[in-house]
Amino acid sequence: MALNGFDFRKYSPYSFSMEVHPQVAGFILYCASPGKEWPALYDEMCRVAGRGLYQGLSFKDLRDKGLSLGLNRLEETIQMIEAVTDLPISNTSLGPVD
Repeated sequence: MALNGFDFRKYSPYSFSMEVHPQVAGFILYCASPGKEWPALYDEMCRVAGRGLYQGLSFKDLRDKGLSLGLNRLEETIQMIEAVTDLPISNTSLGPVD
């Protein structure tokens, strides 16, 4: 997968078993500044989407491209983040799930 000629697979230790839309990958990398960890990364993603700061993409635009920031889809969101970045986000960071 490449965005503007940048191949994310070369720089990620995770396998690309899921398809990630190039704009979604760019959005995740835009939000994942160095030192940004979960849940601060999630907060940043919501802030950026809420204001359309990355290429004008809103929550709906991201959802249409496969990235949901809804709380009921956090596991998929985490898998996508881990596929694009080198940030290992464990399920334990989500807290207890009833």
